[in-house]
Amino acid sequence: MPGEQGRADDVLGVAAVARRLGVAPATLRSWHRRYGIGPSSYSSGARRAYTAEDVARLEAMHAAMVRGASAADAARTALATGLGASTEPTPPSGRQGGRGLRLPDAGPRVRGLGRAASALDAEAVDAVLDDSITALGVAATWDGVARPVLVAIAERWQRTSTGVETEHLLSECLLRAFHRVVDRAPVTRSGRPVLLAAVPGEAHHLPLSALAAVVAERGVGARSLAALPEASLRAAVDRTGPAAVFLWAHGPGPHLEGLFTDLPRPRPGCRWIVGGPGWAGQDLPGEVLRCDTLSEAADQVERAGTG
Repeated sequence: MPGEQGRADDVLGVAAVARRLGVAPATLRSWHRRYGIGPSSYSSGARRAYTAEDVARLEAMHAAMVRGASAADAARTALATGLGASTEPTPPSGRQGGRGLRLPDAGPRVRGLGRAASALDAEAVDAVLDDSITALGVAATWDGVARPVLVAIAERWQRTSTGVETEHLLSECLLRAFHRVVDRAPVTRSGRPVLLAAVPGEAHHLPLSALAAVVAERGVGARSLAALPEASLRAAVDRTGPAAVFLWAHGPGPHLEGLFTDLPRPRPGCRWIVGGPGWAGQDLPGEVLRCDTLSEAADQVERAGTG
């Protein structure tokens, strides 16, 4: 019976190939269904078994997508050129573009992510993000790859009032990528729980998901609650007795004023940490630590969660 880890004749199952490329098994099935790039001897209902040649074609396709080709163009190139061919992508087609995104001095991952997002090519976006997270980690991917593209999308919207769909697609792909990191990262350090939450009324949660993924990479268990009404946040703190609470605020507002006045103070002591531009200018109690970067927030959460 064929195994997922491979056999003597070097045939691999879908899970093994997915791990090798750093993509989800569902992505491989989608590429096979949409673009015809998959196991060469597959028949409907059978288990997918990939030969070395099949894997080489998929690696060529994946490498082209990471460099910015659309999934369709990358598959077409991999199928047409055969084994041993260059994995450089096909020149961008008219629908790829990234036109209007200003990414001066950007590296290949940033340019590839910008082109894939502008083409609304979710599979290409997923491939670039997964490749970057595997190579660089979540924090570097967020700060050095994703944020420049998000900023460029926001700047284009300010200039042209277009591109909301691009921002939505990229945000959804980022959330999925962060959730994959959290789901596959085992908690290796025991300790009191850590709560990650957005302040009441906050709708911008993407950086909070990035933080959850970073601390998961470090083996720290955290409970991410997104935005909660103040009474629910208070109940969560009372119920869990956390080692730390991180509160994210993207925008300012009256909901921040006096937020810490009535929040519980669990014992033993709880470290209160805040982050996000919404806290700028806020008068915070002395025991509340404000972090300006994702890495700084992750360091503080990790220190509290493992202390």
